[in-house]
Amino acid sequence: MMTMTQSQPMIIQEREVVTVLHKIKPYKAPGPDGLKGKVLKECAAQLGHVCTRLFQIFLNNGFVPLAWKNSIVIPVPKIPNAKSLKDFRPIVLTSILCKCMERIVCKELLSQIETCIDPMQFAYRANRSTVDASLTLLNKVQNHLDNSNSYVRILFMDFSSAFNTVQPHLLLKRLYELGASSWMILWIKEFLKGRPQRVCVNNVMSDCLVLDTGVPQGCVLPPILFSVYINELKCNDDNLTLIKYADDMALVSCQKEMNCTSYFEYIDSIICWFESSFLHLNIEKTKELCLGNQLKRVDTVSEYKPVVIKEKTVEQVSNFKYLGTIIDEKLTFESNVEYIHKKARQRLGLLRKLRSLSVSRP
Repeated sequence: MMTMTQSQPMIIQEREVVTVLHKIKPYKAPGPDGLKGKVLKECAAQLGHVCTRLFQIFLNNGFVPLAWKNSIVIPVPKIPNAKSLKDFRPIVLTSILCKCMERIVCKELLSQIETCIDPMQFAYRANRSTVDASLTLLNKVQNHLDNSNSYVRILFMDFSSAFNTVQPHLLLKRLYELGASSWMILWIKEFLKGRPQRVCVNNVMSDCLVLDTGVPQGCVLPPILFSVYINELKCNDDNLTLIKYADDMALVSCQKEMNCTSYFEYIDSIICWFESSFLHLNIEKTKELCLGNQLKRVDTVSEYKPVVIKEKTVEQVSNFKYLGTIIDEKLTFESNVEYIHKKARQRLGLLRKLRSLSVSRP
């Protein structure tokens, strides 16, 4: 049972609220409350004072309105002719006004815990992006491969519904350990509990399901909260680096000998940590990429001792798309160049189509 010292909630400034309202995307789909972003954006100056008082009352009392907790899930097909649930991407609609308050709370939360966040966590932090995570991984790999008789094994991990399996009681405990204030923890606790959710397909609503586990998608805070949830998962071995971008994790093992006991031992330890934190690794989508000079000594990548998790063998691949960059076993980046070229041609094709329809250039 954790004990917390009481502290006074932050004082929300009206100019900060007005700034957040001005940054709303006007044509974004409204949440279940029906409040449209265009109205909030255009009336930011008039609504600033009212919203500031409203947000402050909610913070002071550790309260989140039920209307702000409601969410609607709209399944969008990932592929043509989608047939199974895994072929759909759930798009979650939540209150836009709630997101505005979340952005203000999120900024304060980051200021409280920023110094304790793992430096290898690149998601949702100032001046960091997927590019930084990819470059950090590639820089570490290439620097190590400059040495003779060296090789690298990278385990790209994939989770099954990572955000939905987060346990609030563990999350709140970890927030406290990172130094978050008591009022912040109490408000987040209220934010997470008792969230009604419905699924909408062809304008038909499902029955309501109230959720008390996981962090809700379609909101501002959950990505930061997930980063906090996995923050204690770090690597202290000089030959191992765990690079994280929210739930996209890559374990980089830099070795000079084919015996990589520490690599397998660390994988066993993080699997135990995942189980204790109720995170489920999707072994079918988890892949391993092997690269380096040691490849000259073996006929194929399969000669490397495979990673086995829960009696299932992790597939070894010749290339992998990590945070938008395709990395191949020889670091030629030919596949990545082809991928970017294809995307560019698709976009140019759309522009040509618009020109043929006499659409104005602006």
